[in-house]
Amino acid sequence: MRDLEKASLVSSASGRTGGFALTREPASITLADIYRAVEEDGTFRVHKVDPQSPCPVGCQILGILSRPLRSAENALASSLAETTLADIAAQIA
Repeated sequence: MRDLEKASLVSSASGRTGGFALTREPASITLADIYRAVEEDGTFRVHKVDPQSPCPVGCQILGILSRPLRSAENALASSLAETTLADIAAQIA
């Protein structure tokens, strides 16, 4: 919830009647907004390696995989952007 608050998707109120509330209408909050708020490093994580490593795979893998992983990450975010919280709520109700 802290990450969602930091991204200004929710606000919090403390106290006996406190809790969390959306800061915008559900129809204007997409799953991509939520994803970006909670996944600061993205979906795909590759170990950082020393480019001077004697391992021929280890010293090149980050450069080789970065473009296709970035493309996959963008496709995921694009797909998530098509669904809003209102869409989700309509399917639950």
